[in-house]
Amino acid sequence: MTAISLTEMLDERRFLLDIATGMLGSVSAAERAVQETYVRWYRRPDRDDTEPRAWLANAAKDICLDMLLASGLPTPPQHDDLVRRLAAACESGDIAILRNLLTTDCQLIADGGGKIRAPIQPVRGAEASAGFLSTLLSAQPGIAIAVGAVNGHAALLISQGGRTVATVTVTVAARKIAEVWIVLNPDKLRYH
Repeated sequence: MTAISLTEMLDERRFLLDIATGMLGSVSAAERAVQETYVRWYRRPDRDDTEPRAWLANAAKDICLDMLLASGLPTPPQHDDLVRRLAAACESGDIAILRNLLTTDCQLIADGGGKIRAPIQPVRGAEASAGFLSTLLSAQPGIAIAVGAVNGHAALLISQGGRTVATVTVTVAARKIAEVWIVLNPDKLRYH
């Protein structure tokens, strides 16, 4: 096995931490996953025959999925599926389907940055959150809804006239959407 420098080792660790943090959403959980990844690597008898970076990345992903399943948290495909279903419900305007995607105690937070009118307090409950989303997306003509990525996670990108006017990200609990975060602040949407 070829010796690697301290810089290479730290770069590799950062790479694995980025993967694990993206999947788990927690730095401390990511640290545990990366530690377990290295434990598994050094227990392997055939390390010399394997490309380390690829093996470590795949092992880290598997460990993260195991951690998510054990904790009851949604896996990335479950999260992405809910985001796609949310997009379809928003496009159809079916408030009943929209409401059924949300937990009963769902919380919706909108950031208008003082430049776009948005609720100051969180909107609470599935009924009120679904109503707000429906009103927001039907209030302006020419709104287009697409599924894209925000901070590495599936999200809704709301555009009008080819310009992003809002992003909608969610957190998931019990296979439903528990929190909806809407960014309307144009200063924060500059790079979308």
